[in-house]
Amino acid sequence: YSFCTLLAGEGKRGSGMSSPATRHLIKGINRVTTEHPLSCIGYLFGARMMIFSLGSMTLGSAGILPAQFAMAFAVTRPLKRIRFPLDMAGGIALSKAFPVLTEIKVTNLITGPQDPNAPESPVFTRYPNLKEYWEKSNEYINQYGAAYLFARDFVGLASVVLTTLLLTHDPFSVTEQLVEWSGVSNDTMSTMTALSGGACLSTVATPALVASLPTAVDKLVANIDLDMAYKLKMEEIEKKASDAKK
Repeated sequence: YSFCTLLAGEGKRGSGMSSPATRHLIKGINRVTTEHPLSCIGYLFGARMMIFSLGSMTLGSAGILPAQFAMAFAVTRPLKRIRFPLDMAGGIALSKAFPVLTEIKVTNLITGPQDPNAPESPVFTRYPNLKEYWEKSNEYINQYGAAYLFARDFVGLASVVLTTLLLTHDPFSVTEQLVEWSGVSNDTMSTMTALSGGACLSTVATPALVASLPTAVDKLVANIDLDMAYKLKMEEIEKKASDAKK
């Protein structure tokens, strides 16, 4: 099943009332993000870069996007922090519409690999309240993290599209004037437009990439286990530090 198809069937279900196919998928996503967080991060980064590259080349060859799209992309990027409340509101609304998203645990993708046998941080020992706040923040991240990520991408894409429409129907021809004033060539503008389109395509693909995590990461780990490599490297560093103290 595609992720969107599963969500369409889960919209009217409550959390804990998911279909067997959805439960299996969520369980698989949580398994790989817990056991192989670095491999998940590596796969998501690599897959998005590949989509960005292929999308940019395809859109550049087709030439179907107007110059206003690149301008809209450049204008909306600095506004990411300003629209944070809108992203949060979208994430909460999405989690209410599709409660199954709250079951996806994304903490490990943010904090990286955690050793359950590691001693408690001395900071938490000294400041118990800080530990309580940390655990509470992780709970909120897990509850709304996936919904927020998807909503943020959707809001970002919608802002680019709406800004493109506004610039396309701009009676003052702001885009043309800026291009003429800056002296940017048509080839450079076409390249910028294609790169902007590729970036948006990689953003749109995020839900599908998250849905493919169990299958893709299992295959990746069978060949290159980034988490095991990280663990061995950290053990090597700790051994060298221990030998240096002796």
